[in-house]
Amino acid sequence: MQWFPTPPTDNLYKFFAISGLLMLGGALAIIVALAYLDYRTEKETDEALYNFSSTQNQSKYSARITALQSGLAHKDLIPNLSIELNNNLEFLKKVVDIQSMMGGTQKPREPDLLDITFSFVSAREWFSLVLLVLYAGIASTSSFLGLRYWYKRIQVPSERLNQLEEDIKKASLLKLQLEIAQLQPMSETVKKLFELGGLMRPPK
Repeated sequence: MQWFPTPPTDNLYKFFAISGLLMLGGALAIIVALAYLDYRTEKETDEALYNFSSTQNQSKYSARITALQSGLAHKDLIPNLSIELNNNLEFLKKVVDIQSMMGGTQKPREPDLLDITFSFVSAREWFSLVLLVLYAGIASTSSFLGLRYWYKRIQVPSERLNQLEEDIKKASLLKLQLEIAQLQPMSETVKKLFELGGLMRPPK
């Protein structure tokens, strides 16, 4: 069973054109993948900052709870909270529990192929840039030359051959019509001779 299409090796120009177009499609896929990786990295950075802020707040609230339990009401006050809430031990414990639950949902993600590729590109920036330019140049040149020579050396001669065959068919049809037109009077003459022969034949 054949899983992949057979490359058009019978037509080298078409092969180069299709290969170049596929390479350009691959370049477009790489650009989309890098854009997605940038979006994912930005999202993960925001989540990490939120988790860090939540951890810091949790430490502040835990320190305030410890101060209240130790009888130090004026120690480790939390900014942007009223004195009443700073002294409300039950409220502070609930806040710590909520932040612990929310902070515990974030787990480190295992690096995938995109992360490895991005790390390699970042570490070998100049090499990756040269490789990308070379790849794009080969893909564009292959597509352009393949399509150009395929059109000039395959498509145009094929169209001319089809036009020539059509002209030959038209000429053959015209010749046949002329021959039929030349035979038409003779057939009428033969028909009249047969009619005369029938009239001249004596009755039985």
